[in-house]
Amino acid sequence: MRLSFGDCVMDLGTREVFRSGSLAAVSPKAFQLLEILIDRRPNAVSKHDLHRLLWPETFVSDANLPNLVRELRNALERAAVLSRSDIIGRDDLPDAMFRETVETITDAHHASSLEEMEREHIRRVLSETATLDEAAATLGINVTTLWRKRKRYGIE
Repeated sequence: MRLSFGDCVMDLGTREVFRSGSLAAVSPKAFQLLEILIDRRPNAVSKHDLHRLLWPETFVSDANLPNLVRELRNALERAAVLSRSDIIGRDDLPDAMFRETVETITDAHHASSLEEMEREHIRRVLSETATLDEAAATLGINVTTLWRKRKRYGIE
């Protein structure tokens, strides 16, 4: 089944999205987001419902949803603007677009508390980013809030 919206076409059978005839590479989770939004149109979908539908019974950072929306928007724009031919191939895109970017904790036994999960998540983000500003942006919090959380959790 193919759905058209604007200059985009979503093929549910092949799980592909095209814009202006060019393939827009999106992650499986971004495709699922688009599928939910199209399925529920013209109604709005609350942030809570999106989290529940995209990550059922799973703890994820609040920053994951805006990041997923940004990924989808960027993929569609990239397909329209940067295509060297009629089709964008996998080799034209960064590898990061083809793997899941959200690390989730699905088993409550893996962490003794929400604070412990938050502490570990902050540690991981800090180790993967170059600056506190970048880490705060990734976490979806203010730099001052990140500084306070680092102090509270004893993170250097």
